[in-house]
Amino acid sequence: MSTTAPGTTATPRERVPRIVPVLAASIFVLGTSEFLITGLLPDMAVDLGVSIPQVGYLISAFAVGMIVGAPAMAVLTLRLPRRTTLVTMLLVVIATHAVGALAASYGLLLVLGTTSLYQAGMVGMLAYVAPLLTEVTGLAPGWVPVVQLGFGLGSFVGVTIGGRVADAHPWTTLFSALVAAAVLLGVLGLTAGTPAAAVPLIVALGLIAFVAAAPLNSRVFALAGSAPTLASATNTSAFNVGNSLGPALGGLAISAGWGFTAPSLIGVGLIAGAVALGTVSWSVDRRRGAVG
Repeated sequence: MSTTAPGTTATPRERVPRIVPVLAASIFVLGTSEFLITGLLPDMAVDLGVSIPQVGYLISAFAVGMIVGAPAMAVLTLRLPRRTTLVTMLLVVIATHAVGALAASYGLLLVLGTTSLYQAGMVGMLAYVAPLLTEVTGLAPGWVPVVQLGFGLGSFVGVTIGGRVADAHPWTTLFSALVAAAVLLGVLGLTAGTPAAAVPLIVALGLIAFVAAAPLNSRVFALAGSAPTLASATNTSAFNVGNSLGPALGGLAISAGWGFTAPSLIGVGLIAGAVALGTVSWSVDRRRGAVG
């Protein structure tokens, strides 16, 4: 006997779109990675050679990232295709997890995080320097390679200075360069419309960027112990996480209508995060009597 009421027709049951299980699996993996560390604190403390509370700071750092990142990314990605945003962020998550898994010590993990944030802040600006110079500063396109050449020359000088100074004063060199980079990016973001300010600032950023590179690299190898090859590969991965994160965030900000100065201002925030991680790393070294 039919249970269909008179005057109505039965509608076929809608199928769940194929993408839904994929999204569910992604959420499952992300949720698992989010809470996985909470069950591994004792093992991680032993593996990284630190106390359980120190490993707990990693959870705090993650939470701070969620507090700041969730609303910021929601605003930045409003006008972007959801699929592109999702895939990009998942790739960043994969890259950062890979770097974290390869870290052989707590100190190394902190330095790698510092490296990634710093690199993201610098490369985020550099990736969009051409439209910044032409659309905001008002330079002709022919001047873009000239300014980039200046950035490159500044980098050469920065490597030379950083390599010499960082041997004697690694932490002082690193923090001085990080703070200087944040200040220069902030000033660039506010004065990019003035050629007399923008061009020297970009050249100076080239110098400062590679002053910081020297103590970051040397610190990684100092913590490498008997695995310098793995440390080198992990350090490269950390730099490339920054290379992917910086332009992605800058692109999201520009697409959201924040303008071509946005990557510079975002870089200030990223480098502030690098300073925070570097401070924790410095405090760990200080307790071990290895501060230079």
